[in-house]
Order: sequence, then C-alpha cells, then structure tokens
Amino acid sequence: ATAIDDYQLDNNLALQDLKALAASGVQVVVGPLNSGTAQYILSYAGSNHIVLLSPSSTSPALAVSNDYLYRTVPNDAAQGLADARMLVDRGATDAIIVQRKDTYGDGLANATRDRFVALGGHVEPIIRYDASAADAGTLDWTATLTTLNTEFNNAVTAGYSVDKIAIDVIAFEEFSAMVIKAQSSFSSGSAHNFPWSTLPWFGTDGEADNGKIITPASTGTLVAQVKIVSTLFSTSDNAKSTALSSSFISKYPSTTCDSYCLGAYDDLWLGAMSTILVGSYNGTAIQEYLQNYIATSNHPTKSGK
Repeated sequence: ATAIDDYQLDNNLALQDLKALAASGVQVVVGPLNSGTAQYILSYAGSNHIVLLSPSSTSPALAVSNDYLYRTVPNDAAQGLADARMLVDRGATDAIIVQRKDTYGDGLANATRDRFVALGGHVEPIIRYDASAADAGTLDWTATLTTLNTEFNNAVTAGYSVDKIAIDVIAFEEFSAMVIKAQSSFSSGSAHNFPWSTLPWFGTDGEADNGKIITPASTGTLVAQVKIVSTLFSTSDNAKSTALSSSFISKYPSTTCDSYCLGAYDDLWLGAMSTILVGSYNGTAIQEYLQNYIATSNHPTKSGK
C-alpha cells in the first residue's frame, strides 16, 4: 500500500506527517523533495529507522555517509559549477546572489560564488532571506530588495557596467512574490532601477519550469521581462525512461514527467526492490542493504546527496 502526503514546504508539518506515517508502520518514504525539510526531519528518521529516498534534495551539506537519507540526484556542488559557467558565458564579471536562507540556498549559493570567483568574477555580499516566511507567503521583500538595489547601484559606481552584473536568485515559487514586489516598489528612485541589469536574471532548478512562476498572469509578463534563465538536472534517455515517458504522457497528457518525476519513480522502485530483496519491511535492514549496494556497485545514490 502507498500513501501520498503534501507537507506544503512546511518543516513542522513534514515532521508531524512523518511521525504519523511512522505510527502507522511506514519504514520507507519517497521524499522529502527539498533539502531544508530533509535536514529538519532526518534526525527523527534516523532515530526511528525510516529510510528517506529523495529525487530532488540537492544540498551538499546532506551528503553524509551511512545515514537514512538517499538521493537519486546530483548535489549542488555540481550545479554550482554549471550556474557559475552560465553567468560567465553570458558575459557577467560581477554577481549579486539572492538566496533562500536554508541548507539548499546556502549550499548552492556558496558553490556558485566559489566557482564564479575561480573563473575570474567578483561576487557582492550574498543576500539571504527567510525561507520559512517565504514558503508561508508572509515575507515582506522590502529589505531583501533594498539590499539588492543598493548592491547593484554600488557595483555600477565601482565600475561594473549594467550589462556585466548578473542577478542570480536561488528560490522556489516565492520568486513570483519577489519579482512582483521588485517591479512595484523598485522601478524608480535610484540611478538604476528594476530590472537593474540588462543581462537576464539567472535561476536554478528551484525555479526552472515552475508553473506557479511562469503561468499566472500576475507574474508571467514580469518573468518574461527578466527571463530567469535557469539550470536543471537532466537524465540520460534510455529504453526504459523513454517507455516510462510515453506511458506517462498517455495517462497524463497535460503534465510533464521531468527529471525529478523520473527520479521519484526510481525511488519508489528502489524502496520496493530493497524491501523484496531484504525479505522484510524493516527500515534498519533496508538501510543496511542500500548501504552495501552502494558500496559494492559505485552507484551515485550517496555521492549525489
């Protein structure tokens, strides 16, 4: 039997739901989807021997050996390399990074900054915003955007031209609220105003193909204006993935099965096959099997944490 739970990017709700699942005897969970929540619930999962299989948690900080979290996706040490290269290839020599204040935002912002500097670029002080308030829809973006505005204008004063300053935003769907506030409150009053840079804005897997960002009429035009060019992990096609995609499209023609959807499918099978091969639905035994499987097969499940 399976159960589907929506924790709404709420860490406390995710922990409550995990406890309820544990009380019902659940030993394997596909999820959570984001690193902040994974970090928040991992201690409980480990103490109660519940295996977590995530298709989209990417923080390098969670790449810990022999715990109860397994991830079938590369971590942000790799994405940071790609993000930095993307900025350089578009001509940026200075970058302003705005990030969620959580383990996902910290890991990716630091990886991007370090690689961009190694490639010869300069990075302004990283701007961090309250991820919990953003997820709850209660964040007032004024302070964050005031800092962005100040950093951009100071960078121009320091000699960087407006077509060389990249704005890199590490966010989820709260990007919608951010760009609405930027346009409504920061379109005048300074030497350089929204959208500030003549480069496109840059984003990450948290914003890529996010329907809640690109679809609403309230944000679609603004997103088209700043462009939010984003990186996204992609799987390599093979006969099995092609067959799955075809089957998925036939059943859900209006929905796309992206790389994280494919990862969730793999995670479900990873949990099921591990249970079958262990011979019992026991989290301790399943975790031990997965650990041995990875150690003997060079599988990327742990290195991708």
